[in-house]
Amino acid sequence: MSRILETEKDILSSKLQQTKMEKMLLTAFFSMGGVFSLLIFGIFLTKFSLFSILPYACFTILSLFLAYLWVIKKTSSHQKKVATDLLDVTLKIEAKEKIAEQERIEESMMARLQRDAEISARKNELRGHAPKVNNSPSYHSFCSSSSFPKEFTEPKKQPETKSERAKIEAQIQELVGLSEAKARATKFMNFVQTQNKRKKMDLQVAPIKYHMMFKGAPGTGKTTLARLFATYMHSIGALSKGHLVEVDRSDIVGTYIGHTEDKMGKILKQAKGGILYIDEAYSLAINSENDYGKVAIDILIKVMEDEPDMMVILSGYTEKMNKLYKVNSGFKSRVPHNIIFDNYNVEELNQISDLFLSKWQYQMEPKAEEKFNEFIQLSFAQGDTLDSNGRWVRNSLEKIKMEHAERMGPKENPTKEELMTLTLTDVEKAIILINKENNEEKLSETV
Repeated sequence: MSRILETEKDILSSKLQQTKMEKMLLTAFFSMGGVFSLLIFGIFLTKFSLFSILPYACFTILSLFLAYLWVIKKTSSHQKKVATDLLDVTLKIEAKEKIAEQERIEESMMARLQRDAEISARKNELRGHAPKVNNSPSYHSFCSSSSFPKEFTEPKKQPETKSERAKIEAQIQELVGLSEAKARATKFMNFVQTQNKRKKMDLQVAPIKYHMMFKGAPGTGKTTLARLFATYMHSIGALSKGHLVEVDRSDIVGTYIGHTEDKMGKILKQAKGGILYIDEAYSLAINSENDYGKVAIDILIKVMEDEPDMMVILSGYTEKMNKLYKVNSGFKSRVPHNIIFDNYNVEELNQISDLFLSKWQYQMEPKAEEKFNEFIQLSFAQGDTLDSNGRWVRNSLEKIKMEHAERMGPKENPTKEELMTLTLTDVEKAIILINKENNEEKLSETV
């Protein structure tokens, strides 16, 4: 691959020099043409009057000048294209060299680790101890070559703990609403547990794909469930670390050749042993000639196929995520688990409000609570809550807290009760501000 790129770089460099030379020759040619024309007109001046040959002279010189401008423009355009291609290839070579250098460093460290292990084993033999050989699958997969970033420490799998699993399952069931999402989550966890039990009984278990697609609007608990899944998968030994790496398009898609590979490599190294959560994953499939989202998709599909110690969750709006399957059929076979997150209804939005207030150690007086419940019901009917759901509740409560703080700030020695209580006035002022912002936003969308 590097030889091909070097050859391409040499060809483009030659082309660039050639276009520069062509530009110089054309300039010299038209300059000589202009001088030659002036000499001819000088000769004609000796035989004809100035006014009789002036129109022909102006026409000839203007034609030469316009032809020169047209040719130089074409040559400059071609030169610019060659220079851009040369820059892209140069950057790609630099990216490949960085990756190669990283691989050399990793190979050197691996060789040192292996040498240290051999020395340690030899010492044990001399002392009369049997050497320890690590034959675990994770060790061999760690030592095997891979086109993706490698960890330098062997993953330590967490032993299954029934209490930990039960705790996570209970937390999932305690989430407000999301009846269908919770049902599918439970089905997925039962599937994973069944496969683990079959392994223990030495029964046939086909290669398992844990990758998932979360479909739903923002603020419906997708990231929360992803974090719980990460902890759960670690507790049953399916993932070695159990952490969540949350990214979007800007974190993994580059702007030039080789840039996307570099960004993906860093993110994949961070996510190994846990869950890679890609928010608004549909944005990777932008249909543009100069877009590198397809490169990220190709790398993702390879990772989902080859990397056992990583789980990928693709997240986004239901309609847009369905289109992602059509862009690349590889997703459908590698993402077997789909969870749909429904929008919250009025009752569930009220429950979320109560949970936030309890967590923040606030309370609403009865009239304030009644007013806010009415506001939730009206906003839901108008469709204002559908774009952000639980996030909409949180943002609305934050504005009420700001109004409360405006009252409490100047007040000296407020009581604990006053610092905790949100009044009807706080809620009404916040609602006025929210409605004003909504109207301004709708007005800007229509302009």
